[in-house]
Amino acid sequence: MTKPQSLPVVVIDDDAEHLAYVTTLLTRTGYSCLGFSSARDALAYLDKNRTGLVITDIFMPEMDGFELLRALHAKYPDVAVVTLSGEGRMTKDFYLECARHLGAVAALRKPFEPHALSQIVEQHMARNGDKTSDPKAGKAAAIEH
Repeated sequence: MTKPQSLPVVVIDDDAEHLAYVTTLLTRTGYSCLGFSSARDALAYLDKNRTGLVITDIFMPEMDGFELLRALHAKYPDVAVVTLSGEGRMTKDFYLECARHLGAVAALRKPFEPHALSQIVEQHMARNGDKTSDPKAGKAAAIEH
């Protein structure tokens, strides 16, 4: 049974297993969820469709999560973005902090507790209500985690 919201959560991760894990977790929690293995494909979808939230990996080929954040904020400033990443080559949470500075509403390090992601999605979707990815809509409220 899906939660009473009309907009899906868009999940982007080039790792097929992790993409399936996140989309399955959110679907079982009751959210409508769409998965993409490419940030460019997700942007093409968003050009024609609305979303309630975007969850993206940071390190991906072709277009990484930082480039995606910039593109989303330029085209759809109201779309909130949650970033996910394993440890990078720098200090432990450096990339996640960079994502927050670029506008991500939350950032989680992989592996994360399923409840942590579910809670972020639930809080955001409850606060965001029926906001759309219409560029004329207002900015999404930031969530600190």
